[in-house]
Amino acid sequence: MHLKLPDRSGTWRAYLGLGGNVPYAPPSAPPLTPVQTLTRACEALGELGTVVATSHLWRTDPVGPVADQPPFLNAVAVLDTNLAPHLLLAGLLALEQRFGRTRTIHKGPRTLDLDLLLLEKTAPGESPSIAPFIEPVCLETPTLSLPHPQLHCRRFVLAPLAEICPTLVHPTLRRTIADLLVTLPPGGAERLPDPLFNPPAPVAPITSVAGHPRRAPGPGRLEVITGPMFSGKSEELMRRLRRAEIARLHTVCFKPSLDTRNAPERISSHSQQVRAATPVATVHAMQAALSQDPAEVIGIDETQFFAQDLVPLLQSLVQHGRRVIVAGLDMTFAGEPFGVVPQLMALADDVSKLSAVCTICGAPAVHSQRLGHSRATVLVGAQEAYEARCRLHFEPAGTTPAGEL
Repeated sequence: MHLKLPDRSGTWRAYLGLGGNVPYAPPSAPPLTPVQTLTRACEALGELGTVVATSHLWRTDPVGPVADQPPFLNAVAVLDTNLAPHLLLAGLLALEQRFGRTRTIHKGPRTLDLDLLLLEKTAPGESPSIAPFIEPVCLETPTLSLPHPQLHCRRFVLAPLAEICPTLVHPTLRRTIADLLVTLPPGGAERLPDPLFNPPAPVAPITSVAGHPRRAPGPGRLEVITGPMFSGKSEELMRRLRRAEIARLHTVCFKPSLDTRNAPERISSHSQQVRAATPVATVHAMQAALSQDPAEVIGIDETQFFAQDLVPLLQSLVQHGRRVIVAGLDMTFAGEPFGVVPQLMALADDVSKLSAVCTICGAPAVHSQRLGHSRATVLVGAQEAYEARCRLHFEPAGTTPAGEL
């Protein structure tokens, strides 16, 4: 998609990356540390529009051929502006020069770096807080590419951006910023206690502003994805959440904290797909998190591990117009109903019962066969502890009671 320029109609929301790693010595004034430079540069962004959110400062490792240079300080700011893309870029370059930026060594030390990462556009005459129509900007010209072509592979940008806009969707990759971040190798970025310019506050992307939905809210909906282990439940959950994000809906995903098979703050499928997820130990903790989050679509993985009070919570969410998608086992390894999932199946608007492949004969499998002698109902594991079985080859066993979350 190409945006015709110039265009000063409507309002733009710009997601900007700020960075620097060497002091700036202004004429006839004391030198500025990188923290001071970034802070004053963020204040100066007010000349181009309104700064509506900023991240904390992040200390990051240098990237590029110049290894012998100090660590960088990075941050992200969200700017609402009336300047069309090329005019905004010109303003950012002018601010870089004002704070001593010289482009002598590619990816070398610098006093200030201002990058235009992503851009969204409202309808003409509307402000971001009430915009009825939003268009993510994709642009390719000799001087400007949007979204930034290296955004998805740079932790020093994704980490601060995920801090304030985790559900913002990359317009070409169709994945949230939080999802892109968890796919990168760990390390290389440390969040500092200092906020940039003003205290950080999560900002809803224009594509789904809290309190001002992009479309009129419809009736809520409960969807249940169930089946045995290895049937693709988590993968289907992630697929539906990703489709909701493509539709520019704000999503959130939860998992039980006792599920330690993957990284603490993500879920993954057996086909190695991953997604950011918030671990919670109790239904009460989930309810507290949702009270602070305007998510329109809520995903829950491994639902069978949550207690009975999950049922009234989900009923309340659906009654208030939320779409809730849950994934979980419907039967224990003994072939008995598992937790709250059977009840949620009865209450659901839609139930998807998936099957796996029997490891013995290759037929459709509806059971999870435990390997070993443990009889506890809850035993977290994967291929080393379970395999899928059809009805013919399933060997049921007794269970002992286990606590609920």
